[in-house]
Amino acid sequence: MTKIINPLASKVQKAIMQHDSFKDRFKIDVLEENDVVTLRGDVSTEKLSNLAESIAENVEGVSSVINQIEVDPSMKEEDELDIDDAAKMPPNQDPLKNIKKH
Repeated sequence: MTKIINPLASKVQKAIMQHDSFKDRFKIDVLEENDVVTLRGDVSTEKLSNLAESIAENVEGVSSVINQIEVDPSMKEEDELDIDDAAKMPPNQDPLKNIKKH
């Protein structure tokens, strides 16, 4: 597989990085061969990995996606709290207080 960024790979990368969940937070590399795109990089949650894959699958011209994105929970920002985390909080603590707005 080649590392040359072609128009389809560039289009997929742009679609992913324009999503609020990825802007200025994570770097996702996109490789393409024969309309099959491979995603590589690191994100903080499995949900973000799945989201990147879903975005890529919906880009016109993509026939399939190989998701090689690694999940690294240590990348989660201190003030970031997802909905699953909020559900686990004690009842006396406001679960929406620390949710990061996207």
